Amino acid sequence: PLDARRAKQGRIRLGYLSSGLRSHPRSHLIQGLFTLHDRARFEVHIYASDGANGSAYRRRIAADCDKFAEVDGLSAAALARRLHDDGIDILVDLDGNTKGTRLDALALKPAPIQITWLGFPGTTGYPCLDYIIVDRIVVPPENERYLTEKPMIMPHCYCVTDHQQPIADRRFTRAEQGLPESGPEGGIVFVCFCNSYKIEPVMFEVWMRLLKAVPGAVLWLWQQNREGMADNLRREARSLGVDPLRLVFGKHMKKAEHLARMRLADIGLDTRIYNGHTTTSDTLWAGVPVVAMMGTHFASRVSASMLAAVGLPELAAASLEEYEALALKLAREPETLKALKAKLAANLKTEPLFDTPRFARNLENGFLQAWRLFQAGEKPRRIEVADVGAGGGADGGRGAEPTPAKAPVAGKTGPSQATKFRRAADGMLEDGRYVEAIGLLRRALAIEPDNERISARLYDACKMNCTWDGLDALEVRHDALVRRALAEGRAPKEGALSNIRRSADPAHNLELARARWLTRKVAFDPAALRAGDRELYR
Repeated sequence: PLDARRAKQGRIRLGYLSSGLRSHPRSHLIQGLFTLHDRARFEVHIYASDGANGSAYRRRIAADCDKFAEVDGLSAAALARRLHDDGIDILVDLDGNTKGTRLDALALKPAPIQITWLGFPGTTGYPCLDYIIVDRIVVPPENERYLTEKPMIMPHCYCVTDHQQPIADRRFTRAEQGLPESGPEGGIVFVCFCNSYKIEPVMFEVWMRLLKAVPGAVLWLWQQNREGMADNLRREARSLGVDPLRLVFGKHMKKAEHLARMRLADIGLDTRIYNGHTTTSDTLWAGVPVVAMMGTHFASRVSASMLAAVGLPELAAASLEEYEALALKLAREPETLKALKAKLAANLKTEPLFDTPRFARNLENGFLQAWRLFQAGEKPRRIEVADVGAGGGADGGRGAEPTPAKAPVAGKTGPSQATKFRRAADGMLEDGRYVEAIGLLRRALAIEPDNERISARLYDACKMNCTWDGLDALEVRHDALVRRALAEGRAPKEGALSNIRRSADPAHNLELARARWLTRKVAFDPAALRAGDRELYR
């Protein structure tokens, strides 16, 4: 019986189950994690369900865990029995709803705590999963209701990286890759090495407009072993008025060499509906800035999360128009692009995205909170993981006590950056540059989802520009922010109240009136309400 483990003392048995433990994007991301787990607190078991292979990734992962098991071919019942008999306390599914998944075994609940992470950017829909590891950007507060699992919210990007991933010393030349030379007489190299299924007509048209707007530029894509892929894309380019030879295809290479050749590119271009995940991480690791567009669902927000975690949230556009304008600006302004690359190079060493030891401590803190809830006999609930900071936290990675369930708190990804965005947007609004201001405010809100001033300013900007789509949702956000502030016994920040809509609920309207008085720091006096408001607030 799993309940018998509540009184367990000693190390937590942590199990990872995956069908991607080979030269696979999942292994590229996670291979550096396992050796970093605190062996004083965790015993690490890894279960490979994809069949034996001799890849270097498989060998490294097997060497970096305490116990490694091949479980390919086991039935759901047999696999569940194996996991149960091995005494796994926390089981992490790395596949989700992808090829090779073993959610059938997890449905039998072989471990007290079951978590899904990394392999599938979205909820599994399986009630047998207790938690899903996310962050505040890929799953903003308003989207948490769509999760079957309880969110375990990482302080920065939910996606792990390998801070020791090697880049080959080999110096590639543009000529040998079929790319134009750099410099005044050369051309900009846009790059996107995502899987071809992520390339869809809407974004492809944006890319072709960029090529037409930047003479000599090329688009560098990955030549996959898919019949007709290159021919199809070149034919589509021709139909859109672009010379098909301006699409250059790079063939498969060993990972370290691939990262080295990526350095030849100038600007990464992300896909729209399904962002690059490992691809975005690799492009940034190679020192190439990536222009992305943040969508509304998990898979379309991953690159924005990575960019925020590497200190470049300004590269996550809020619309196709903004995406295109940003990429065009970088292509036309070499000094701006040079400064951006220098900033990225510095940030790779200091920002959270590629600080894998820091990620490991944060992840363990999330696991420890989930375990303490289980030991206390409590049901899984929303967990916010506190950041230990660069180099580990003051508690040495022991992990804080479980955070009480409450409304989301604004992330610490970059509050100063979000404030800078808001202030810059204020200037744009004064100049009548409403569309630019809206884009900048949306990026600021992605960094600090619950910032009342930013939310209010975005609402104002949308009204100024007559942008009505989504305005109701912004009103609801304001409403929630006011209620939260009052529940916490504080006055909402000035500026977040002027556009709160009144409702037919007198108690609700009274709350808003009281909040306005609190904001003005004077005593609340219902008798002092304007005559026209008295009926509403009665």
